[in-house]
Amino acid sequence: MSGLLLTTFSLVLALAVWLKPLQQRWYMLHILLASGAAVLLEPILPHSFVPFKPPALILSVLLHLLSLNLITFVMVGWDKNRAMRGGWRIPERVMHAHALAGGTLAAWLGQRVFRHKTRKQSFQLQFRIIMAMQVTAIVVLLALILRQQV
Repeated sequence: MSGLLLTTFSLVLALAVWLKPLQQRWYMLHILLASGAAVLLEPILPHSFVPFKPPALILSVLLHLLSLNLITFVMVGWDKNRAMRGGWRIPERVMHAHALAGGTLAAWLGQRVFRHKTRKQSFQLQFRIIMAMQVTAIVVLLALILRQQV
């Protein structure tokens, strides 16, 4: 197993295990998308990746975020469709878990595109808390990185 594939698969599988009680079919799709992208990318990359080293880890995180955001966007649209037609709905905790795991941008975009969950105040409050936590984490990480470079 290549370094990029091993790192990506491990990262996404760890997330799926951590969120196991939630909708498992979405996490299986996430594992397949991220790992499949790693398999497709591996031959065209200029050098071999060593598992869990910075180049493989950074690319794995990007593949994770890309596939998770794609799934999150589809999930919001799916839930809107089910809400309009009356059927099995995706629990809010699953949508929040996807946003917390890195799908915030797609969740926000999906809410705007599909006009879904935009007026439900309890959902929006939790979503905004998740966004605030992520923005804070990014600012802290950037500050630490910039501090090390000075």
